[in-house]
Amino acid sequence: MQLQKFRGDHYSLEVRVANMLLTGNTFSGGDDGTKCPCGQWLAGFSTQNPELQRVVKAIDRPHRQFHAAVGDIRRAVENEDQQEAIRIFTQEMQKSSDAVFDSFDQLIAEAQDTAQLRSEIAEKTMGPALEYMNAGFSRLDKVIKNSGLR
Repeated sequence: MQLQKFRGDHYSLEVRVANMLLTGNTFSGGDDGTKCPCGQWLAGFSTQNPELQRVVKAIDRPHRQFHAAVGDIRRAVENEDQQEAIRIFTQEMQKSSDAVFDSFDQLIAEAQDTAQLRSEIAEKTMGPALEYMNAGFSRLDKVIKNSGLR
C-alpha cells in the first residue's frame, strides 16, 4: 500500500535528521514537502469521499512543517547551533511528525474500510448473480442434453 511506503519514507527522514543531530553529518534533500512522494501524491489526489477529503486537507500543513523543519535543523547544524537544532527537532519536527503519522493512520483506516465495503458489495451483488448464472447454465445443459445436441 502506497500509504505505508509514505509512512516509512517519513520515519526514515526523521531518523536521518536524528542521526545528523548526533553526528553533525548533514545531508541534502528532505526539506521540500512538495518533492517527496507523499507530497506529490497529495497534490494530485482527489476523491468524493468526504472523510478522505478532510484527512488530506488536515495533513497538508503539518506535512509542509515537517519538511520545512528538516531544512531549519540542517541550517542550525551547519551554523553549529546544536541547541537550536535540537529545539526545532523536539518542538517543531516531532509535533508535525505526530500529526502527519496520525493522518497516515486515518488514511490507512479509511482505505481499509473502503476495501471492506467494496468486498461486501461485490459479495452481495455478485453472490446472487452467480447463483442465477449457475442455475441458468444448469438448465441450459439439460436443454442441450434433452435435445440430443450433445
